[in-house]
Amino acid sequence: MRTSQVMPRGQQFYGGTALYFALFCDVARRDDQTIEAFWASIARFWGQWYRRQDYYQQINQLRSVLDLDPAERLYQARAKGVYSQAEIFEGEDGEKGLRQVLLTLRTENTRALPADAIQLFTLPICNGHILTPDPGYGAPLIFPNNVLGMGFRFREESCSLHCYSVEAPQIGDTQTLTEVAVELVRYVDEPLKAYASTIPVNML
Repeated sequence: MRTSQVMPRGQQFYGGTALYFALFCDVARRDDQTIEAFWASIARFWGQWYRRQDYYQQINQLRSVLDLDPAERLYQARAKGVYSQAEIFEGEDGEKGLRQVLLTLRTENTRALPADAIQLFTLPICNGHILTPDPGYGAPLIFPNNVLGMGFRFREESCSLHCYSVEAPQIGDTQTLTEVAVELVRYVDEPLKAYASTIPVNML
């Protein structure tokens, strides 16, 4: 199963590859904390192309074969809307005030929408936080007042961002991470809510 996830059919593998496959399969059997620790300390260094959501998808494919429940990503804050959900994770480098954000589309509700409806979204302004899309997920956006800014987009039903946070009396109260997650979901759901009157959605 692990071989089919990462190698073309019929390709031979040598050296320590089999050991790596065995290690990955062993991690897939473990608890959520161990699975997340393996991502943070090893798997995330396999390349910029390899994303947290790819890792968990492969882990859960293996867990399905092993008749185990899906592993849950360990998040600090989470919000779920009609068309999207947001999860905020502790920064992988342990840097204070830096966190990773994963936005995913709820495909059961977005699959029937026009492609251009989910093409580009505005970043929310959250006091005490700066949200920046990761490479490949940002796109220029011209606001109604003709000011150029940065928006975000989804690729393969997901969007990866980083959140830089600070607490300082000069700026007032810093919004909670849950509030940030809720705002991200709202900025996706709000432009799409008109479709709910004509295209059925799953509210759960």
